[in-house]
Amino acid sequence: MKLRTVVTILLLNILVVPAWSAREKKPADASANEDFFIISSVDAPKRQIVLKRPTEVTELVSVNDQTVFVDEQGKRLQLKDFRAGDTVYATVVASPGGGPRLVQHMRKGIMTLEVLRRAYLTFQ
Repeated sequence: MKLRTVVTILLLNILVVPAWSAREKKPADASANEDFFIISSVDAPKRQIVLKRPTEVTELVSVNDQTVFVDEQGKRLQLKDFRAGDTVYATVVASPGGGPRLVQHMRKGIMTLEVLRRAYLTFQ
């Protein structure tokens, strides 16, 4: 009886986990480059934002005139529409001038269970 249970669990791990992991991979579209953050602070005059990952790691980033801000429905926003505590998805790239990294795209949104699994619970 115990051997049958162990074999069943092993077979399920061999068959189900790889399929589940493949399904959880990020799609190959623009949102695939987004990371989830919580806004820690916004300094509008300096055009800088402190972003915090769910792991508590923070990063100072900058925005410019090409940065696109949107809400959950894709409606355009401005930097002034963001506050500390907002949850966002952002595409952040290296700054051409070597300063703080640059936000290309930022959208308001909550962390879903799917995003949580994809970011922190993937099996390799």
